[in-house]
Amino acid sequence: TNRMLTDYIDRYYTPLFKRAQMVNEDNGRVAREIAQWKKGIRNSWPHIEVRDFVSSNDTNAQPMLGQVQTHSIELFIGDINPNDIGVELVLSEQDRKGRYHVRQCYTFDYVSGGNGLAKYVCQMIPTSTGAYYLATRIFAKNPLLAHRQEIELVKWL
Repeated sequence: TNRMLTDYIDRYYTPLFKRAQMVNEDNGRVAREIAQWKKGIRNSWPHIEVRDFVSSNDTNAQPMLGQVQTHSIELFIGDINPNDIGVELVLSEQDRKGRYHVRQCYTFDYVSGGNGLAKYVCQMIPTSTGAYYLATRIFAKNPLLAHRQEIELVKWL
């Protein structure tokens, strides 16, 4: 019981307390920054468009174990900071009951942009064999958020 309590204090309560202090210091300055950012990103989010998506494999090729597969995506993001956008390639598999389980996520890196456009690139190297499903998701991100689920903005491709 003591170990469990210590784990909860170390993993949850202490970080939460430190975050609350950070958000509330200087009369809530960070809380106001987060609220302002959320308002702006929510207003701009519907205008995000996929302009181009390229995979190193054509539609008939299968990813090969240990072989690099490159994906790139160009987005129209308007006035959104490209670093406030996260892009991931999600690798999942389906169980016998038809439920999907995420096995791995590959992060796209922002590489270039301008005039409202942003290009992101991902290098995926399959590390196991099997029948997998790939999907790409775009999400809002900000280092001031406590966790990614703090804001609901996600687009699946």
